[in-house]
Amino acid sequence: MDKRTLYQLIISQLHEDGFTDIASQLSNVTLIPRPPQVAPQRLYRLASQGRTREAGPGREKDKMAWDKEDDDDSGSVLLGATVRPKGLDFDREKRKLVATGSMDTSVKLADVEKMKAHGDKKDHDHMDDGASRNVTRSFYDHSSTVTDVCFHPTTPLLASCSKDMSIKFFDYSKTHAKRSVKFIQDAVRLRSIDFHPSGDFLLASGKDARIRLYDTRTQQAFVCPNAGDNHSSTVNMVRYRNDGGVYASAGKDGNIKLWDTTSATCISTFPAAHSGNAVTSVQFSRNGRYLLSCGKDSTVKLWDLSTTRPLRIYSGSVLSKRRLPATFSFSEDFVLAPDESGAVAVAWDTRSGDLLHRLTGHNQLVRFIASSPVENALLTCSDDSRARFWVV
Repeated sequence: MDKRTLYQLIISQLHEDGFTDIASQLSNVTLIPRPPQVAPQRLYRLASQGRTREAGPGREKDKMAWDKEDDDDSGSVLLGATVRPKGLDFDREKRKLVATGSMDTSVKLADVEKMKAHGDKKDHDHMDDGASRNVTRSFYDHSSTVTDVCFHPTTPLLASCSKDMSIKFFDYSKTHAKRSVKFIQDAVRLRSIDFHPSGDFLLASGKDARIRLYDTRTQQAFVCPNAGDNHSSTVNMVRYRNDGGVYASAGKDGNIKLWDTTSATCISTFPAAHSGNAVTSVQFSRNGRYLLSCGKDSTVKLWDLSTTRPLRIYSGSVLSKRRLPATFSFSEDFVLAPDESGAVAVAWDTRSGDLLHRLTGHNQLVRFIASSPVENALLTCSDDSRARFWVV
């Protein structure tokens, strides 16, 4: 491969990941235009193939050879004997931590590198003790179930929301802190929060039809000025697009809505997105062109935002009773979701829609799945009180 082709792939990858300004700067400096047609994630795929060959024949794996044995406790976190996780997020700043929120009102931090090191150990005689030690911090400042957690994108601040109608902010740089450094008191039981990429604003949704946009410095709340644009009932999840210009909401009323961040007005509605059943989660693709949704019709859908029509429908997992999420893998080659019919998570090929693998290893329902922001790895949280780390 010559240098020109390499730079073309880099420019294309940057555009696909939403870093258009950086891509334009690189194009201007190298005098190399963006190639008109490059297969999605081409650079990532080539790099992955190179790493596999570099590792040697003995290390080669199949496309979906997940690095986990069914009865192996390696790389797991024991959250507590009675903990049922309700929220999960990876650290967006240094990307070395994961956070969980649970029904026991706790917020816990775990060290990713410790989980990896623990997973590499061959002797699992004291695995429960090792798994417990992977939890580095525990915060107790809510009075009811913690329903979502979210890391600030640039500072060591972790936000959590709860059925106690509050949003708490924890400074995890203070090693001995157990309580929040500040909080926002809402008026309803909350279900979802998400920081704007700048960190200056925080979306919040809950048991009413309105989405709140909080200024994190002043705690002032902004809502949609047009009451008719709101959902008709509970908003299960809110998530920003990577550039922060648009956010999406998943409604119990069965609708998906897209919102303009500046005006807080609805710019598009996908009515009865999951055959009229509740929509439980939404997530933008990295390039912002697609939206992944999960619904209680037991399907996960990939929407083309240019047409507002589903591009792929992923089936084969039972998702009809609980409020469960779907997510992309880091490379976006796979779509992942829990399965109520067993203590497993399932993985589909994003492009073909084929169900490729069932991740076994938990003993009870998998509640949440989060993908690493830096590598092809993910974390699953289950009612068995464990969070498990997986490497693709």
